[in-house]
Amino acid sequence: MRAPPNVLLVVMDDVGPEALEEACTPVIDALAARGARFTRAYAQPSCSPSRAALLTGRWPFRTGIGDAIRTAAPGHSGSLSLAELTLLEHFRAHGYSTGWVGKWHVSLPKNHANPNEQGADFYAGCLHGMNWLGPWEWTRQGRARLVTTYGTTQLVIDAREALSILPEPWLLVLSFDAAHEPYHVPPPGTCRERPGCACREAQGERGLFLADVETIDLALEELAPSLPPGGAHPLVTCLLGDNGTDTTVSPPCPRPGKAEVYEGGVLVPLVITGPGVVPGARDELASVVDLFATLCDLAGLPTPPEAQDSVSLVPVLRRLPGQVRDWVYVERFFPLGLPLHPTLHLRAAIEPRWKLIRRTGALPAEELFDLAADPCEARDLLLGPLSPQARAARLRLEDRLDLLGVH
Repeated sequence: MRAPPNVLLVVMDDVGPEALEEACTPVIDALAARGARFTRAYAQPSCSPSRAALLTGRWPFRTGIGDAIRTAAPGHSGSLSLAELTLLEHFRAHGYSTGWVGKWHVSLPKNHANPNEQGADFYAGCLHGMNWLGPWEWTRQGRARLVTTYGTTQLVIDAREALSILPEPWLLVLSFDAAHEPYHVPPPGTCRERPGCACREAQGERGLFLADVETIDLALEELAPSLPPGGAHPLVTCLLGDNGTDTTVSPPCPRPGKAEVYEGGVLVPLVITGPGVVPGARDELASVVDLFATLCDLAGLPTPPEAQDSVSLVPVLRRLPGQVRDWVYVERFFPLGLPLHPTLHLRAAIEPRWKLIRRTGALPAEELFDLAADPCEARDLLLGPLSPQARAARLRLEDRLDLLGVH
């Protein structure tokens, strides 16, 4: 019987696919070269809903976490409910030691909820977000204090500590705040100062953003010697972004990025490596919500029924015949809380070719795009006559949204 693998899950903040194409990221490039690199992977359009979906295998409307956590509806805690079964809790119940290092951001500051309460044997990092340019609140095992260490550097220190104390097999989530604003010049030694790299030649906010992306890559290089060499427990590595790049530094297309359900806000990098994973690009649809079932499958664990929206991507990783997903779902709503009473709700159903966006709230509307012909979503097909194929796609996508039972 094969020994269960160790699992390293790396989450980047506000890093869209285009950022990795421009920044100097040799470690991430090497990871992508030896693993499966998804070109149609989707997250939710902001950080908290993506993290909640990752932790639960459930769409945001089921958890009530539909936007970056700042406020909540009356009567709602503004946090991921402790009643939700998390990925950390599930792995721990099946013999894994578990850790989370870095940004958490699925709870309001006043609630002081942290990963230790939701399945992490070890937690160190920033529960809500760090101040890059000054002291920030660092929490270790439930105790908080102010630190002045550069955030990415501190997370490497914490990840090394986690790896030194967590018994194998382990699941470790390394959740970077980089490359979230405020964009800044990284301290000396935190990224590669090579010709052509943004770290050395950064100009303007766009250049500073790319330099901050490069700090993630060097951090992964510095962490590598602390990873077990394999042997009894092989290593599964998953790297993804929590949402698209902020429009202020990287409008990849005419449509906005982060916080919107257009492609620039929800299309993210996703790379998975491990035993049985066939290297190469994948154009199949994937979602951040699928990582729950996928990591369970790779670890030889059952996927719990609570993770009802999660689909294992392992057949895609192994290039087995068949399609695991024919559509994905993204949304943003506020205020947070259950039952849903949003003042604004952005939703999208996405197929390999077609995408329908539905807005409810002050200005209700629908938009339809042919992503094969118009990947930048420059032309809303509903503004003109529809072809028979587009008309059929609209009806099918409307049915998909209606069947979710969210209006």
